[in-house]
Formats: sequence, C-alpha cells, structure tokens
Amino acid sequence: MKRSYDGTIIVKENVKLEESPGLKPKDVNHSDKWKWNKKYMDLSYEKKILFETQEQTRLIRRISNNVLFYFWLTIIGGVLTLILLLIGGL
Repeated sequence: MKRSYDGTIIVKENVKLEESPGLKPKDVNHSDKWKWNKKYMDLSYEKKILFETQEQTRLIRRISNNVLFYFWLTIIGGVLTLILLLIGGL
C-alpha cells in the first residue's frame, strides 16, 4: 500500500495478470486481492493452466537454486576443513 505526500492511501485501479506471469494472491496487496480473484476467475481455462504452470516453474527454479547453493557450500566447507586439518597436522 502506497501513501501520497499528503498521507492519503493510493490504491491501484487495476491488477494486470498478463504482465506478471506466475502471479499468486500472496504477491498482490491485501486491498487488491478481490480484484485479482475476479480477474483470475474471468480467465480462460488455458490461461489459468498457463499461470499455474509458470508459478510451478518459478518454484522449481528457486528450489534448484537453493539445492545448488547448499551443494557448493558443502563442497567448499569440506575443502576448507581438509586444508585446516592438513595445516594443523603439520
């Protein structure tokens, strides 16, 4: 929710689903949630499937990025542990 310079609340007039693929209700402001629900229900079956597929793809990419991060964190941690053990043993 944005406020103008005089302190009044600015409400968006329209929620554009087509411009933001994978849009979910939690990505929309609380005041715009009913607008999102109305526009989502007015979409065709194919568009709804497209939005859900895009959201699932976004979540899968985020999960795979997290797994990759922890993989490299483990590898780097193992290498640093070996280096410290070798240096400490000398």
